[in-house]
Amino acid sequence: MRKNEIFIEAIRQYDVCMGCRFCVGFCPVWDALDRREFIKPKNSVDEADIKLFAYLCHDCRNCYYACPYVEPHEFNLNIPKINSSVRKEINKEYVWPRSFSNVF
Repeated sequence: MRKNEIFIEAIRQYDVCMGCRFCVGFCPVWDALDRREFIKPKNSVDEADIKLFAYLCHDCRNCYYACPYVEPHEFNLNIPKINSSVRKEINKEYVWPRSFSNVF
């Protein structure tokens, strides 16, 4: 997936999560999400939020195991996986020299 596709997919997945919130007690990322809602409208996530959530996630996968919308459901959510993809794309931006971004 290209960078834009990854962020579009991440926004889609987080939009579904914000509507359900079944995993609120399982995941510390949702505490940041709740605090963020005082600043932004409810149920809206943008690229900056996705970047923040991706680095708050420590890949414990508790949300994945609690989620009723993981595969084989048609929503096919996998927040830990999409967070890893987002972190990888962000890290590619900061690697120097850029020609080594896929190596590191």
